[in-house]
Amino acid sequence: MKRYKELIFQDKKFTEQSEIDRILVDNKFDWFLDCEIENCRLEILKNHLIFNSGVFFNGTWVYGVFRDGQWKYGTWEGGVWYNGTWYNGIFKNGLIFGGRFINGKIEGGEIRGGEFFDIQISKDVVNTTVQKIEQKSKPQQGLPQNRSQIQKEETEEEIQPEKLEEKIKIKRFRDI
Repeated sequence: MKRYKELIFQDKKFTEQSEIDRILVDNKFDWFLDCEIENCRLEILKNHLIFNSGVFFNGTWVYGVFRDGQWKYGTWEGGVWYNGTWYNGIFKNGLIFGGRFINGKIEGGEIRGGEFFDIQISKDVVNTTVQKIEQKSKPQQGLPQNRSQIQKEETEEEIQPEKLEEKIKIKRFRDI
């Protein structure tokens, strides 16, 4: 298999490994050359390395965005994790917006979503999850002739509209 499928840089697509390696070095992402990867779709946007898909087998991720793919093992030093599957490794710092984390350690950073299975999460990690909560209306009570009285009582209680609302819950893992 190939190391890279493509690199999008300055609105151009590159597929040759030597060209991609040169662009990574020229843009100070030479640390990525030491990582063991396969079939990666990369992008450089606003001086950030973006991993769009592929397999990250091993290495040290210094900083960037992981949008999708598989992380087999390695050390994550910083950046933003949006999606994908984390099989094992050490997540030192950064933001987690989603994805599946199967095994390993999360030592720092902030969790804003995702699924976590057999993974050790440090007490220093901030957990800010966004949950969807559906507000349910009260069942209608009484006979139809009493309907105006019931509606008046409900509006006096000031119940929330019937819609999905976002509720943000912030907690630290040491508070659990």
